[in-house]
Amino acid sequence: MTRPLRLVPAPPGADREILDALAAALDGSGPPLAPVRPGGQVPDGQGPEDGAAVADGVTLAITTSGSTGSPRTVLLPRSALVASAAATDARLGGPAQWLLALPVHLAPGDAVVYDA
Repeated sequence: MTRPLRLVPAPPGADREILDALAAALDGSGPPLAPVRPGGQVPDGQGPEDGAAVADGVTLAITTSGSTGSPRTVLLPRSALVASAAATDARLGGPAQWLLALPVHLAPGDAVVYDA
C-alpha cells in the first residue's frame, strides 16, 4: 500500500508546524512528510512532489546534498528515526537540549528535530 507524501515548507520560525507535522507522521496519525526549502520549492527532479505516493512505513523523505552525484530523495521509516534518536540519547548520556543551527530541510537539521 502507499500513502501520499506531504511537503512542509521550512522557513525560519516554522519550528512548531514542523514539529507537529513530524509528531503526526511518527505516531501514524498524519501523512509522511518531506521538509523543503522556504517557499516549498523543490528543484526539478531533485526531490519529492507534494502528494507523491510512498510506501507504507515511510515517515520522512529527505533530499540528500548529492555529495557523490545529483541530490536524491531518501525515504526513512519510523524505525530509522527512532533508532537515530535512541543512539543520540545514548551517546549524550540522556536527554539533552539541541541548538538547531541548520535549516530543517537539510538532513542534519532534520536529525535535530526528530531527536528532540
